[in-house]
Amino acid sequence: ITSRAMSEKNPPSRREAICVVVMLSVFLVFNLLTASRYPFVWIDEVMYSDPAFNLLLGNGFTSTAWYAQGGNEFWAGNVPLHSWLLFAWLKAFGISITAVRSLNLVFMVATCVLIWRSCLRLKLVSTQRHRLLLLVLILGGYSLIFSYRSGRPNCLRLLAISGLFYAFSMKRRALAFG
Repeated sequence: ITSRAMSEKNPPSRREAICVVVMLSVFLVFNLLTASRYPFVWIDEVMYSDPAFNLLLGNGFTSTAWYAQGGNEFWAGNVPLHSWLLFAWLKAFGISITAVRSLNLVFMVATCVLIWRSCLRLKLVSTQRHRLLLLVLILGGYSLIFSYRSGRPNCLRLLAISGLFYAFSMKRRALAFG
């Protein structure tokens, strides 16, 4: 891709943008309404959510569910950013299984928007129909369904990668400092 191709404005059509908004809204509403029903809560979900719950309840950033540490030690498990973000999220939306899982749903919506915009900017997917199909495939893959419908940090990783993908689609001048 040349810098000229990346610098040209490539706005989506109004129809495509509306389709993306509707698709992601339906995705979000459906998953919020059914978040507590499937999948059943399992150990990984508890392990990654426990530090945020304990911090919110005033017990410090600790975990009694983490296999390598006791409940009286500062939690030093992997992916601490997810637990900190989950703490802030739960502080705003309360403690429930739906609240825990909804953070990943928001991450997935943001991921899809970034991938869609990156495909537009880089002209990777040429037709509107194919870009919409790409989003359907991303949201409908079984492994992703399992990831965004649980409290695991997988969707945070997807958001970070799609954010990098979007950053690489920007003009170099926009990334310069000064």
